[in-house]
Amino acid sequence: MKLTALIVLLGLGAISPAKSAPQPNIVIIYTDDQGYGDSSCLNTQAKFRTPHQDRLAREGMTFTDAHCSDTVCTPSRYGLLTGRYSWRTTLKRGVFGAEHPCLIPKGRATLASFLRRNGYQTAMVGKWHLGMDFPGTPENRDWSLPVQDMPLDKGFDYFWGIPASMNYGVLAWFEGRFAKVAPSRWTRKKANHLALSDYRIAPPYHAEQANGLMEVAPDFVDSLCLTRFTDRAIKWIESVAEEARSTRPLFLYLPLTSPHKPVIPLKQFRGRGSAGA
Repeated sequence: MKLTALIVLLGLGAISPAKSAPQPNIVIIYTDDQGYGDSSCLNTQAKFRTPHQDRLAREGMTFTDAHCSDTVCTPSRYGLLTGRYSWRTTLKRGVFGAEHPCLIPKGRATLASFLRRNGYQTAMVGKWHLGMDFPGTPENRDWSLPVQDMPLDKGFDYFWGIPASMNYGVLAWFEGRFAKVAPSRWTRKKANHLALSDYRIAPPYHAEQANGLMEVAPDFVDSLCLTRFTDRAIKWIESVAEEARSTRPLFLYLPLTSPHKPVIPLKQFRGRGSAGA
């Protein structure tokens, strides 16, 4: 689960703030397990092209000596959002799963809470992996109750995404404090024939719990993550664009699930590159 991040901050020209709101609009795109050489703007020998990343680099600034605060998911996200060393927390190594007390304690300032105090509209779309408090236990859930200790409690006005990496369960599309469809089914990691030493999270799912199975919503499919995240991010930006032009700039945190496993490109992309998927 080594994690290398590409962080992109940009002022969106199409919704650049007016004089009454001089702060820039900010979007942070946080990729998971992306290596330094995985962007064609940084590696002319890359096995695939990244034209949109290349454009951001060409029209903006590229920082070639930037580093994550850790090499895995949970602590690196903590460092990005709080500005603190991850080893100052109770987590001294590795990561934890989807259900865990949030690593960001109550009252701890985050990038989102700071920007919100300074007039920003804030949103997170994507993979959280910093811990959430789900109602009940895996054996006895009540998904009509709200999820606590999650992005809406850490400075974000809006949240749409999944709780953690796809190998940690409680897999559902969450909007705000509720799952769009409750994770009422059960699954284990399945063989992925698109890539070696990999796995998939896809139907059919089990109706009954058994040892080693993870909670999953009946409508959850791993290959839809990037498309859903992108669509929701665009939808949120469009919903706040008018206000962002005038008085309240926007901040969007977009932590993606890729290139972290599972590697499951949609059909229209399969075989188009030379990297094996």
